Amino acid sequence: MLLRYLEKLLLQELKQKYKHEKNLTRYLEGVNNMFSEPTLWGLLPLAIFVILVFKKIHPVVAIFIAVVVGAIMNGKGLVSIAEVTQEGLGEFLAYVGVIIMAGGGLGKVAEKTGAAEKIVSIVMNKIGINTPTRAILGTMASSTLLTGSFRDFSRC
Repeated sequence: MLLRYLEKLLLQELKQKYKHEKNLTRYLEGVNNMFSEPTLWGLLPLAIFVILVFKKIHPVVAIFIAVVVGAIMNGKGLVSIAEVTQEGLGEFLAYVGVIIMAGGGLGKVAEKTGAAEKIVSIVMNKIGINTPTRAILGTMASSTLLTGSFRDFSRC
């Protein structure tokens, strides 16, 4: 917001000072490009976030401060921050909700059909639960198979 105000002041002053200058429009286009193009100042919110996290400030508070600084730099108000946050979180939570519901439904089907119990008994028999360590390993292996955590993420 401050940058936009300074830009307007500079442009007004230049227009008054150089009313009859032929190259004024070319010069003004250069000034406009200087303010409208992305610069390294865009990294300031990220730098603030990193510094705050290293100073042991809670990451949620640090990201909130960084977002507010970024919004102020872009001339946005708190209302626009809330709208963008609401939109982003809404889409993310909807996606996570669908995954949780699908997983819960699949788990219930596996439980009702007896498939989950069969998978656990096969894994436990193959590993052999002679010691507490093997029982823990069998539980971990069964859980991994039931939740599908062994999936190959390189294809994502």
